[in-house]
Amino acid sequence: MAEQVLFTRSLYAAEAVRAAADAYSKLASFDIDVLDADIQLTIRDPDEDIASILVDELCNYVLHETIVRKRGGS
Repeated sequence: MAEQVLFTRSLYAAEAVRAAADAYSKLASFDIDVLDADIQLTIRDPDEDIASILVDELCNYVLHETIVRKRGGS
């Protein structure tokens, strides 16, 4: 079953969502759609051992990456 998470483009960087999907790519499959106002992340086939916390951890990663990128870090 797929789960979708929406990130508002006015707050989150699409590059940060891509970086998070790449970092977590061994734990699930991801599809990213950049829409007019949002970035839609679809999560499929999560590792059963971490499925219950994957979305929370992924969202924290996206937030951190967005902050770092907006501050000019790498």
